[in-house]
Amino acid sequence: MTLVRFRPCDATPVEWNENGEAKGALFRRASGAELRTDHELVAAALRHLCAEWPCAVAFAVALERARHEVANRTETLSLEEQTVLLAGAWKKAYQSGFIQLHVTPPQVVNNVNERPECSALVRFQLRKTEVATSQLHKRVRFEDALSREVAQLLDGTQDLEAITQTILESIRTGQAELHENKVAVTDPDRIATLMKQQVREVLEALAKVGLLIG
Repeated sequence: MTLVRFRPCDATPVEWNENGEAKGALFRRASGAELRTDHELVAAALRHLCAEWPCAVAFAVALERARHEVANRTETLSLEEQTVLLAGAWKKAYQSGFIQLHVTPPQVVNNVNERPECSALVRFQLRKTEVATSQLHKRVRFEDALSREVAQLLDGTQDLEAITQTILESIRTGQAELHENKVAVTDPDRIATLMKQQVREVLEALAKVGLLIG
């Protein structure tokens, strides 16, 4: 039996009210596209879906999470009715392009694991250019040298400390500079602290755009 999965969209819940009163749930994508629903089960499932971005979520998992969230509320539908309701709502969302349907989910992770990894294709592309192709089939532009250098180091064999030390070595040998408030940082301890923080931020950003695999 094929397991159907939906890929989470990059939407976030936003406040939605009319005449000062809350009216269901509103989700808005970075592109500006919106999805509104006044049904708690659909809203709960979509919150879970979006929270897992950029990873895929099995329909059955999202349904179970949503049912658990609304269990103590006014939800009185049977499991079969809830399944039909959510399937219908997500079908409409898929047809409108708000979410996407996958049989084979993208090979991505939504957090930074112990030894983060980018695909060999991404590392190769960044040795040649400032643009790389994510696991979501999107072209991602790397605006700064640090992000490109970090991504090229992500072969799945190094942890955060090792990656940071490699970058620090570039600074110590004069191959790169670290700036804070547009001023070059020269204090070794401050450089180490800032670099570890910045490398972590780069890794988290890579995860959000579907460039970390696992």
